[in-house]
Amino acid sequence: MEEDKENIVPKAEPEVTETPEVTAISKDISGWSNNNVQGIDPEGDITLKCCNTEDMVTTSFLVSSHVLRLASPVFKNMLKPNFKEGDQLLMEGKADIKLNDDEASLLSTVLHILHFHGEVGIDSLDAEKLARLAILCDKYDLTKALGSWITVWFQKAEKTIQTPKDYGFMLLAAYRFNESERFREISIRAIKNIPNDSTDDWKNQELLNMMPHSVHYHISNSIRVALGKLVIDLQNVELSLTKSTKLYETGIQLCSKCSRELPNEAKKCHPCSNTVLIRRWCSSEMRIADFFAKLRKYGLWPTPQALVEHSVSEMVSRIKQAQDNLWTHKCVGYSTCPLKVNFEGFTNSSVNVLEHSITGVCLKCIKEDGDWDDSKHCTHGG
Repeated sequence: MEEDKENIVPKAEPEVTETPEVTAISKDISGWSNNNVQGIDPEGDITLKCCNTEDMVTTSFLVSSHVLRLASPVFKNMLKPNFKEGDQLLMEGKADIKLNDDEASLLSTVLHILHFHGEVGIDSLDAEKLARLAILCDKYDLTKALGSWITVWFQKAEKTIQTPKDYGFMLLAAYRFNESERFREISIRAIKNIPNDSTDDWKNQELLNMMPHSVHYHISNSIRVALGKLVIDLQNVELSLTKSTKLYETGIQLCSKCSRELPNEAKKCHPCSNTVLIRRWCSSEMRIADFFAKLRKYGLWPTPQALVEHSVSEMVSRIKQAQDNLWTHKCVGYSTCPLKVNFEGFTNSSVNVLEHSITGVCLKCIKEDGDWDDSKHCTHGG
Protein backbone atom coordinates (compact mmCIF):
# COMPACT_ATOMS: atom_id res chain seq x y z
CA MET A 1 0.00 0.00 0.00
CA GLU A 2 2.83 2.41 0.88
CA GLU A 3 4.39 1.76 -2.53
CA ASP A 4 1.05 2.41 -4.24
CA LYS A 5 0.74 5.77 -2.46
CA GLU A 6 4.19 6.75 -3.61
CA ASN A 7 3.35 5.87 -7.22
CA ILE A 8 0.23 8.07 -7.28
CA VAL A 9 0.81 11.02 -9.69
CA PRO A 10 -0.52 14.35 -8.31
CA LYS A 11 -3.38 15.85 -10.34
CA ALA A 12 -2.12 18.61 -12.59
CA GLU A 13 -3.35 22.16 -11.92
CA PRO A 14 -5.50 23.57 -14.77
CA GLU A 15 -3.57 25.88 -17.03
CA VAL A 16 -4.58 29.50 -16.59
CA THR A 17 -4.11 31.91 -19.46
CA GLU A 18 -3.04 35.47 -18.77
CA THR A 19 -5.46 38.10 -20.01
CA PRO A 20 -4.23 39.43 -23.35
CA GLU A 21 -3.21 43.06 -23.35
CA VAL A 22 -5.31 45.55 -25.27
CA THR A 23 -3.48 48.35 -27.05
CA ALA A 24 -4.10 51.77 -25.49
CA ILE A 25 -2.25 54.86 -24.39
CA SER A 26 -0.20 53.58 -21.47
CA LYS A 27 0.39 55.41 -18.22
CA ASP A 28 2.61 55.01 -15.19
CA ILE A 29 0.69 53.33 -12.36
CA SER A 30 3.48 53.25 -9.78
CA GLY A 31 2.00 56.17 -7.85
CA TRP A 32 -1.55 54.85 -7.51
CA SER A 33 -3.37 55.47 -4.23
CA ASN A 34 -6.71 53.83 -3.46
CA ASN A 35 -9.34 55.92 -1.70
CA ASN A 36 -12.37 55.87 -3.99
CA VAL A 37 -14.85 52.99 -4.18
CA GLN A 38 -18.05 52.98 -6.26
CA GLY A 39 -20.57 50.24 -5.55
CA ILE A 40 -22.32 50.36 -8.89
CA ASP A 41 -23.83 46.96 -8.11
CA PRO A 42 -23.83 46.40 -4.30
CA GLU A 43 -24.19 42.67 -4.93
CA GLY A 44 -21.58 42.60 -7.67
CA ASP A 45 -18.89 39.97 -7.95
CA ILE A 46 -16.28 41.87 -9.98
CA THR A 47 -14.09 44.73 -8.78
CA LEU A 48 -12.59 46.82 -11.57
CA LYS A 49 -9.70 49.05 -10.56
CA CYS A 50 -8.31 51.92 -12.60
CA CYS A 51 -6.66 55.29 -12.08
CA ASN A 52 -7.43 58.88 -13.02
CA THR A 53 -4.49 60.53 -14.77
CA GLU A 54 -5.43 63.90 -13.27
CA ASP A 55 -4.99 63.00 -9.58
CA MET A 56 -3.49 59.47 -9.73
CA VAL A 57 -6.24 58.21 -7.40
CA THR A 58 -7.38 54.64 -7.93
CA THR A 59 -11.11 54.07 -8.22
CA SER A 60 -12.63 50.65 -7.57
CA PHE A 61 -15.92 49.74 -9.22
CA LEU A 62 -18.02 46.88 -7.79
CA VAL A 63 -19.98 45.57 -10.77
CA SER A 64 -21.86 42.54 -12.02
CA SER A 65 -20.05 39.91 -14.06
CA HIS A 66 -23.36 39.09 -15.78
CA VAL A 67 -23.69 42.68 -17.03
CA LEU A 68 -20.08 42.73 -18.23
CA ARG A 69 -20.51 39.45 -20.11
CA LEU A 70 -23.69 40.61 -21.82
CA ALA A 71 -22.33 44.03 -22.74
CA SER A 72 -18.76 43.23 -23.75
CA PRO A 73 -17.38 40.30 -25.77
CA VAL A 74 -13.96 41.26 -24.39
CA PHE A 75 -15.06 40.87 -20.75
CA LYS A 76 -17.02 37.75 -21.70
CA ASN A 77 -13.80 36.10 -22.88
CA MET A 78 -11.78 37.50 -19.98
CA LEU A 79 -14.15 35.90 -17.48
CA LYS A 80 -13.96 32.42 -19.01
CA PRO A 81 -12.31 29.78 -16.78
CA ASN A 82 -9.21 29.54 -18.96
CA PHE A 83 -8.26 33.12 -18.08
CA LYS A 84 -6.83 34.24 -14.75
CA GLU A 85 -9.80 36.49 -13.90
CA GLY A 86 -12.34 33.87 -14.91
CA ASP A 87 -10.56 31.21 -12.88
CA GLN A 88 -10.55 33.48 -9.82
CA LEU A 89 -14.26 34.18 -10.27
CA LEU A 90 -15.00 30.45 -10.57
CA MET A 91 -12.92 29.46 -7.53
CA GLU A 92 -13.71 32.37 -5.18
CA GLY A 93 -17.03 33.70 -6.45
CA LYS A 94 -15.47 37.09 -7.07
CA ALA A 95 -12.54 38.60 -8.95
CA ASP A 96 -10.40 41.74 -9.04
CA ILE A 97 -9.38 43.16 -12.40
CA LYS A 98 -6.85 45.98 -12.68
CA LEU A 99 -7.34 48.08 -15.80
CA ASN A 100 -4.02 49.88 -15.98
CA ASP A 101 -4.69 51.99 -19.07
CA ASP A 102 -8.27 53.16 -18.50
CA GLU A 103 -9.54 56.51 -17.26
CA ALA A 104 -11.65 56.07 -14.12
CA SER A 105 -14.01 58.98 -14.83
CA LEU A 106 -14.87 57.67 -18.29
CA LEU A 107 -15.17 54.07 -17.15
CA SER A 108 -17.52 55.20 -14.38
CA THR A 109 -19.88 56.77 -16.93
CA VAL A 110 -19.93 53.63 -19.07
CA LEU A 111 -20.45 51.24 -16.15
CA HIS A 112 -23.31 53.29 -14.72
CA ILE A 113 -25.07 53.20 -18.10
CA LEU A 114 -24.54 49.46 -18.49
CA HIS A 115 -26.04 48.91 -15.02
CA PHE A 116 -29.09 51.05 -15.93
CA HIS A 117 -28.21 54.01 -13.71
CA GLY A 118 -28.24 56.50 -16.57
CA GLU A 119 -25.45 58.90 -17.44
CA VAL A 120 -23.27 59.76 -14.45
CA GLY A 121 -20.08 61.82 -14.31
CA ILE A 122 -20.27 63.76 -17.58
CA ASP A 123 -21.65 67.23 -16.95
CA SER A 124 -19.87 68.54 -20.05
CA LEU A 125 -18.36 66.56 -22.88
CA ASP A 126 -15.86 68.11 -25.28
CA ALA A 127 -14.39 66.60 -28.44
CA GLU A 128 -11.24 65.24 -26.79
CA LYS A 129 -13.16 63.56 -23.99
CA LEU A 130 -15.52 62.01 -26.55
CA ALA A 131 -12.51 60.62 -28.43
CA ARG A 132 -11.13 59.06 -25.23
CA LEU A 133 -14.57 57.64 -24.46
CA ALA A 134 -14.71 56.12 -27.95
CA ILE A 135 -11.30 54.51 -27.50
CA LEU A 136 -12.43 52.99 -24.19
CA CYS A 137 -15.67 51.65 -25.69
CA ASP A 138 -13.89 50.26 -28.72
CA LYS A 139 -11.30 48.58 -26.52
CA TYR A 140 -13.98 46.53 -24.75
CA ASP A 141 -16.33 46.29 -27.76
CA LEU A 142 -19.14 48.13 -25.97
CA THR A 143 -20.53 50.11 -28.90
CA LYS A 144 -23.62 47.95 -29.47
CA ALA A 145 -24.48 47.84 -25.77
CA LEU A 146 -24.34 51.65 -25.47
CA GLY A 147 -26.67 52.20 -28.42
CA SER A 148 -28.32 55.65 -28.49
CA TRP A 149 -26.02 57.01 -25.76
CA ILE A 150 -23.37 57.44 -28.45
CA THR A 151 -25.68 59.79 -30.35
CA VAL A 152 -26.27 61.80 -27.16
CA TRP A 153 -22.51 62.11 -26.60
CA PHE A 154 -21.87 63.29 -30.15
CA GLN A 155 -24.59 65.93 -29.84
CA LYS A 156 -22.97 67.26 -26.67
CA ALA A 157 -19.44 67.29 -28.08
CA GLU A 158 -20.41 68.91 -31.39
CA LYS A 159 -21.44 72.05 -29.50
CA THR A 160 -17.88 72.46 -28.21
CA ILE A 161 -15.98 72.35 -31.54
CA GLN A 162 -13.78 75.41 -31.89
CA THR A 163 -10.38 74.39 -33.27
CA PRO A 164 -9.00 72.15 -36.05
CA LYS A 165 -7.82 69.80 -33.32
CA ASP A 166 -11.42 69.42 -32.12
CA TYR A 167 -12.42 68.23 -35.60
CA GLY A 168 -9.62 65.67 -35.38
CA PHE A 169 -10.95 64.37 -32.05
CA MET A 170 -14.48 64.17 -33.46
CA LEU A 171 -13.24 62.18 -36.45
CA LEU A 172 -11.30 59.86 -34.14
CA ALA A 173 -14.44 59.31 -32.05
CA ALA A 174 -16.54 58.51 -35.13
CA TYR A 175 -13.79 56.18 -36.37
CA ARG A 176 -13.58 54.22 -33.10
CA PHE A 177 -17.36 54.10 -32.65
CA ASN A 178 -17.59 52.93 -36.29
CA GLU A 179 -20.14 55.65 -37.09
CA SER A 180 -19.89 55.75 -40.88
CA GLU A 181 -22.49 58.43 -41.66
CA ARG A 182 -21.33 60.64 -38.81
CA PHE A 183 -17.70 60.21 -39.89
CA ARG A 184 -18.55 61.45 -43.39
CA GLU A 185 -20.57 64.39 -42.01
CA ILE A 186 -17.78 65.45 -39.65
CA SER A 187 -15.17 65.09 -42.41
CA ILE A 188 -17.25 67.40 -44.65
CA ARG A 189 -17.43 70.01 -41.89
CA ALA A 190 -13.70 69.64 -41.24
CA ILE A 191 -12.84 70.13 -44.93
CA LYS A 192 -15.02 73.24 -45.05
CA ASN A 193 -13.85 74.83 -41.80
CA ILE A 194 -10.19 73.90 -41.28
CA PRO A 195 -7.42 76.10 -42.77
CA ASN A 196 -5.17 74.48 -45.34
CA ASP A 197 -2.25 73.36 -43.18
CA SER A 198 -4.02 72.75 -39.86
CA THR A 199 -4.06 68.96 -40.15
CA ASP A 200 -0.26 69.02 -39.83
CA ASP A 201 -0.77 69.70 -36.12
CA TRP A 202 -2.69 66.43 -35.76
CA LYS A 203 0.56 64.51 -36.20
CA ASN A 204 1.88 66.06 -32.99
CA GLN A 205 -1.06 64.82 -30.93
CA GLU A 206 -0.56 61.38 -29.37
CA LEU A 207 -4.29 60.76 -29.27
CA LEU A 208 -4.88 61.73 -32.91
CA ASN A 209 -2.09 59.40 -34.01
CA MET A 210 -4.42 56.55 -33.03
CA MET A 211 -6.40 57.42 -36.17
CA PRO A 212 -5.07 56.09 -39.51
CA HIS A 213 -2.81 58.60 -41.24
CA SER A 214 -4.84 58.07 -44.41
CA VAL A 215 -7.60 60.10 -42.72
CA HIS A 216 -5.18 63.01 -42.23
CA TYR A 217 -4.19 62.75 -45.89
CA HIS A 218 -7.75 62.69 -47.23
CA ILE A 219 -8.87 65.67 -45.16
CA SER A 220 -5.87 67.85 -46.10
CA ASN A 221 -6.01 66.78 -49.76
CA SER A 222 -9.74 67.56 -49.98
CA ILE A 223 -9.10 71.02 -48.52
CA ARG A 224 -6.41 71.66 -51.14
CA VAL A 225 -8.69 70.46 -53.95
CA ALA A 226 -11.57 72.71 -52.83
CA LEU A 227 -9.31 75.76 -52.47
CA GLY A 228 -7.76 74.95 -55.86
CA LYS A 229 -11.20 75.18 -57.46
CA LEU A 230 -11.68 78.64 -55.97
CA VAL A 231 -8.32 79.74 -57.38
CA ILE A 232 -9.24 78.47 -60.85
CA ASP A 233 -12.57 80.34 -60.69
CA LEU A 234 -10.73 83.53 -59.65
CA GLN A 235 -8.31 83.20 -62.55
CA ASN A 236 -11.22 82.68 -64.94
CA VAL A 237 -12.78 85.95 -63.76
CA GLU A 238 -9.55 87.83 -64.46
CA LEU A 239 -9.30 86.24 -67.91
CA SER A 240 -12.90 87.11 -68.73
CA LEU A 241 -12.45 90.71 -67.59
CA THR A 242 -9.33 90.98 -69.74
CA LYS A 243 -11.25 89.86 -72.84
CA SER A 244 -14.17 92.23 -72.24
CA THR A 245 -13.50 95.48 -74.18
CA LYS A 246 -16.83 97.25 -73.67
CA LEU A 247 -16.79 100.82 -72.39
CA TYR A 248 -19.49 102.22 -70.11
CA GLU A 249 -19.97 105.73 -68.83
CA THR A 250 -19.63 106.06 -65.08
CA GLY A 251 -21.14 109.52 -64.63
CA ILE A 252 -17.89 110.50 -62.92
CA GLN A 253 -15.10 112.94 -63.81
CA LEU A 254 -11.65 113.03 -62.26
CA CYS A 255 -9.77 116.20 -61.40
CA SER A 256 -6.48 116.09 -63.32
CA LYS A 257 -4.76 117.81 -60.42
CA CYS A 258 -5.97 116.08 -57.24
CA SER A 259 -7.79 112.99 -58.71
CA ARG A 260 -10.92 113.96 -56.80
CA GLU A 261 -14.11 112.35 -58.18
CA LEU A 262 -16.65 114.83 -59.47
CA PRO A 263 -20.10 114.47 -61.09
CA ASN A 264 -20.39 114.69 -64.86
CA GLU A 265 -22.08 118.11 -64.74
CA ALA A 266 -19.19 119.69 -62.77
CA LYS A 267 -17.25 122.43 -64.58
CA LYS A 268 -14.27 122.57 -62.27
CA CYS A 269 -12.77 121.15 -59.10
CA HIS A 270 -13.50 123.88 -56.55
CA PRO A 271 -11.01 122.80 -53.83
CA CYS A 272 -8.08 123.24 -56.21
CA SER A 273 -9.77 125.56 -58.80
CA ASN A 274 -8.81 123.17 -61.60
CA THR A 275 -10.98 123.14 -64.72
CA VAL A 276 -9.21 120.26 -66.47
CA LEU A 277 -11.51 117.33 -65.73
CA ILE A 278 -11.14 113.85 -67.19
CA ARG A 279 -14.15 111.70 -67.85
CA ARG A 280 -13.88 108.31 -66.17
CA TRP A 281 -14.92 105.23 -68.12
CA CYS A 282 -15.71 101.71 -67.00
CA SER A 283 -13.06 99.96 -69.08
CA SER A 284 -11.44 96.54 -68.99
CA GLU A 285 -8.45 97.93 -67.10
CA MET A 286 -10.64 99.71 -64.56
CA ARG A 287 -12.78 96.62 -63.98
CA ILE A 288 -9.71 94.45 -63.39
CA ALA A 289 -8.31 97.05 -60.98
CA ASP A 290 -11.64 97.19 -59.09
CA PHE A 291 -11.80 93.38 -58.98
CA PHE A 292 -8.41 93.01 -57.33
CA ALA A 293 -9.07 95.99 -55.06
CA LYS A 294 -12.14 94.16 -53.72
CA LEU A 295 -10.15 90.94 -53.30
CA ARG A 296 -7.44 92.78 -51.37
CA LYS A 297 -9.95 94.61 -49.17
CA TYR A 298 -11.51 91.33 -48.05
CA GLY A 299 -8.28 89.41 -47.54
CA LEU A 300 -8.52 87.36 -50.73
CA TRP A 301 -5.43 88.84 -52.34
CA PRO A 302 -2.55 87.98 -52.46
CA THR A 303 -4.19 84.62 -53.03
CA PRO A 304 -1.31 82.35 -51.81
CA GLN A 305 -1.42 84.06 -48.42
CA ALA A 306 -5.22 83.82 -48.25
CA LEU A 307 -5.15 80.11 -49.06
CA VAL A 308 -2.90 79.47 -46.06
CA GLU A 309 -4.79 81.66 -43.61
CA HIS A 310 -8.42 80.87 -44.44
CA SER A 311 -10.62 77.80 -44.61
CA VAL A 312 -12.85 77.07 -47.61
CA SER A 313 -15.95 78.40 -45.83
CA GLU A 314 -14.09 81.57 -44.76
CA MET A 315 -12.91 82.15 -48.35
CA VAL A 316 -16.47 81.80 -49.66
CA SER A 317 -17.80 84.12 -46.96
CA ARG A 318 -15.26 86.78 -47.95
CA ILE A 319 -16.11 86.36 -51.64
CA LYS A 320 -19.79 87.01 -50.79
CA GLN A 321 -18.85 90.11 -48.80
CA ALA A 322 -16.80 91.42 -51.72
CA GLN A 323 -19.70 90.93 -54.14
CA ASP A 324 -22.10 92.69 -51.76
CA ASN A 325 -19.69 95.64 -51.77
CA LEU A 326 -19.79 95.98 -55.57
CA TRP A 327 -22.40 98.75 -55.27
CA THR A 328 -19.41 101.11 -55.02
CA HIS A 329 -18.63 100.31 -58.67
CA LYS A 330 -20.84 102.65 -60.70
CA CYS A 331 -21.41 102.60 -64.43
CA VAL A 332 -24.36 102.79 -66.81
CA GLY A 333 -23.95 99.09 -67.58
CA TYR A 334 -25.58 98.41 -64.21
CA SER A 335 -26.28 94.67 -63.86
CA THR A 336 -24.81 93.96 -67.31
CA CYS A 337 -21.41 95.38 -66.39
CA PRO A 338 -18.82 92.59 -66.94
CA LEU A 339 -17.40 93.13 -63.47
CA LYS A 340 -20.76 92.53 -61.80
CA VAL A 341 -21.67 89.64 -64.11
CA ASN A 342 -18.35 87.87 -63.59
CA PHE A 343 -18.23 88.53 -59.86
CA GLU A 344 -21.73 87.11 -59.44
CA GLY A 345 -20.66 84.01 -61.37
CA PHE A 346 -17.53 83.77 -59.23
CA THR A 347 -19.64 83.95 -56.06
CA ASN A 348 -22.15 81.36 -57.27
CA SER A 349 -19.34 79.04 -58.30
CA SER A 350 -17.61 79.37 -54.91
CA VAL A 351 -20.86 78.61 -53.09
CA ASN A 352 -21.27 75.54 -55.28
CA VAL A 353 -17.79 74.38 -54.29
CA LEU A 354 -18.68 74.79 -50.62
CA GLU A 355 -22.13 73.21 -50.71
CA HIS A 356 -21.93 70.54 -53.38
CA SER A 357 -18.40 69.53 -54.37
CA ILE A 358 -17.15 68.50 -50.92
CA THR A 359 -18.25 64.91 -50.38
CA GLY A 360 -16.19 64.02 -47.31
CA VAL A 361 -14.30 60.84 -46.46
CA CYS A 362 -15.82 57.37 -46.46
CA LEU A 363 -15.07 55.45 -43.25
CA LYS A 364 -15.86 52.10 -44.87
CA CYS A 365 -13.31 52.71 -47.62
CA ILE A 366 -10.68 53.66 -45.03
CA LYS A 367 -11.33 50.53 -42.96
CA GLU A 368 -11.55 48.18 -45.93
CA ASP A 369 -8.40 49.49 -47.58
CA GLY A 370 -5.74 51.30 -45.56
CA ASP A 371 -4.17 52.53 -48.82
CA TRP A 372 -7.44 53.83 -50.23
CA ASP A 373 -7.06 57.16 -52.02
CA ASP A 374 -9.15 59.47 -54.16
CA SER A 375 -8.15 57.68 -57.36
CA LYS A 376 -10.25 54.71 -56.22
CA HIS A 377 -14.01 54.79 -56.54
CA CYS A 378 -16.10 54.67 -53.38
CA THR A 379 -18.98 52.20 -53.77
CA HIS A 380 -20.69 52.92 -50.44
CA GLY A 381 -22.72 55.95 -51.48
CA GLY A 382 -23.28 58.93 -49.19
